[in-house]
Amino acid sequence: QHVSGRDKSSFLSNNGDGVGERSEQNSLTLPALDFNATKYCDLTKGPIPVILMTSGRSGSGSTWQIMTNLTGEEVPSDEYTGAGGQKNIRFFRAHTTADWLGEIMCQKQREYPTAGMIGIKWKPHRMHTMT
Repeated sequence: QHVSGRDKSSFLSNNGDGVGERSEQNSLTLPALDFNATKYCDLTKGPIPVILMTSGRSGSGSTWQIMTNLTGEEVPSDEYTGAGGQKNIRFFRAHTTADWLGEIMCQKQREYPTAGMIGIKWKPHRMHTMT
């Protein structure tokens, strides 16, 4: 599902109460995130929050660099969820709410207030485990 930084819909599925769940198959359901309702800052002002989803060694670092440069200011790319499949799984088991993402986006917005976009890279190596 494509989600822009200003989209108010969920970027991942949830159980309706905003809390992530684990299913019997050991997969993880993540909570919904309203990009405009974060308690950390107002993401409707300033740089647009973006999640660049890619797979494997796809050149996402170069892609991110070009995107941020073209929108005004180079912003470093980070993979907070981990660069590998197992790191992704461990990260999302430890972060069952969307608070981590709001914190990161707001911090980056404060660090790069004149940029056109800010955000993170996410390589969901085992997407079938995150339903």
